[in-house]
Amino acid sequence: MKAYRPYLFLVAILALVLSACGPAGLTPGGTAAEPRAMQDKEAMAPETDKAMDADEMMGESMKDSTMDDKGMQDADMEAEEKAMADEMMDETGMDDAGKADGMSKKAMDGEQADEDKMDDEEMGGQEQGMGEEMADEEAMVDEMDMEASQTFRVRIENISADSGFATPLAPGVWVLHPEGTPLFQPGAPDPGLGLEALAEDGDPAPLAAALADRGLTVGIFDTPVGASGPGPLFPGEAYEFEVTGTKAVRYLSFASMVVQSNDLFIAPGPSGIDLFEASHPAAGMEQEAQALTLEIHLWDAGTEVNEVPGSGPNQAPRQPAPNTGPQDPDPTVRPADPGLGYPPASMLVRVTVTPVR
Repeated sequence: MKAYRPYLFLVAILALVLSACGPAGLTPGGTAAEPRAMQDKEAMAPETDKAMDADEMMGESMKDSTMDDKGMQDADMEAEEKAMADEMMDETGMDDAGKADGMSKKAMDGEQADEDKMDDEEMGGQEQGMGEEMADEEAMVDEMDMEASQTFRVRIENISADSGFATPLAPGVWVLHPEGTPLFQPGAPDPGLGLEALAEDGDPAPLAAALADRGLTVGIFDTPVGASGPGPLFPGEAYEFEVTGTKAVRYLSFASMVVQSNDLFIAPGPSGIDLFEASHPAAGMEQEAQALTLEIHLWDAGTEVNEVPGSGPNQAPRQPAPNTGPQDPDPTVRPADPGLGYPPASMLVRVTVTPVR
């Protein structure tokens, strides 16, 4: 039992506590005392009301503040939205400006392209103009070169003394001309310009006059070097004359009768001698005589029948009058027939052409 005494003591204390906590609000006489807590509550009511009013005021204030905050938020949102809209507008404007800039750039590019095109056309025009100017200058140079003149001395020597057929040569005709055949065409009849008179009778005047009438530069060589007057060219003598040609009129033709014949004459080929040929000598140097001599030929005019060389009765030294003798059955101009017994022209004449400064 001693073991449980502490518990009994505790139970006693608990009972005292419970009795103290009973309805202590009873006053002596059994009247219930008003609880202090209630009094405190009523006393506190005005304060509570004040607090509630304060709370309400704070609530209203908070509500207003909240509304103000909301308004501010709305305003902020509106401002933000407006700002965003403005930004979008700005971006749109920038896009439009960019487009405008792009269009302007495109226009500028187009303008630049037009300017480049104009520059190219101008450059092309300038180049074309320069090309045309150069072509014109070259043409002028060529024209000037074509018109540049050069004088040549022509020497015709009679070398027939050693040919076995010594014969005089009659006065002749020379003519400067462009390409062509002013005196005769091989295989064709005498053109009737005076070749017959020169080949049969040694008279150069009719042919010279006819060539001059055609606008050509013409001359007659009829006076041997050192002679006092015109006359035939005997072996060992020479005719000399000067001609002034250009590259446009660069060919020399001439003809002279072989006196001991019926109608034979010496002459270059029908196209004449090219005075400006590259193979010819430089100015002031004598042309190789043999080279030009080989360009000289013996021709038959085809106007009179051929007789024995140097003995025919109708040949110039023995004929009774000019323009006599039977007509040649072959009326064409042609190289002399070697079978007649005449030596080649290279054994009858030597021709030299010398440029003169």
